[in-house]
Amino acid sequence: MAAQNVPARRQSLTVEIEASPAYEFLISLCVMSDCHSDMTYDVGKAWFDEVRVKASPDLLATIEQFSFHSHLIWEHIFSLAYSCPSPRDVSTFIDYLKATDALELRLHLLGYYVREHRRATPPEAIYAAAQGDSEAQKELLKTSFPDDADWQKTLRWLLALDMMATKNMVLDILRRWYDEVFREQEATILPILERDVEAKRALKATLSPEQLIEACTGWEYVPE
Repeated sequence: MAAQNVPARRQSLTVEIEASPAYEFLISLCVMSDCHSDMTYDVGKAWFDEVRVKASPDLLATIEQFSFHSHLIWEHIFSLAYSCPSPRDVSTFIDYLKATDALELRLHLLGYYVREHRRATPPEAIYAAAQGDSEAQKELLKTSFPDDADWQKTLRWLLALDMMATKNMVLDILRRWYDEVFREQEATILPILERDVEAKRALKATLSPEQLIEACTGWEYVPE
């Protein structure tokens, strides 16, 4: 007799460890977009003061207008940095985004591929909202972390822009952030990242994947 209701075997967890300029590039934007940044990050106030000197006032104003101090907007495109081809440097990443469909980029920005956001708002509602459905957009605003004022401002801004305008603004911010801020920091940051990768790879040999994630990030990994 055929077996009934046999649960699928869970795939074993694997952890990849790599250094990528594209990841660090986005992290720097996440940090700058966090409204409490200079009080909570190890880089301290000096890093923010330096960025504010190097970046043009127009660029800083554009970043603030686009994210409304919500770092989530940049976190949501980390998966695109992971998907872009090697060497995953900043130029490759920006070219990859340029070739990405505007709707696909919009879905990422709205949290369509993020587990917590799909739990808060049905994915089909996020998808419809991204395509311009007014009722779906109302549902998204009502359900997508309504107590997070910064995220709500960001959502309203994104939904008010058409897809191509959103894509063009993202590309403009990324290009200018690289030229004005990150390019100069890159040469100092990358050797540090490479050393950290080697240390984490050595640690990987002694820990389970779950233990490794917790040791490296401080977060307990829960399988989806």
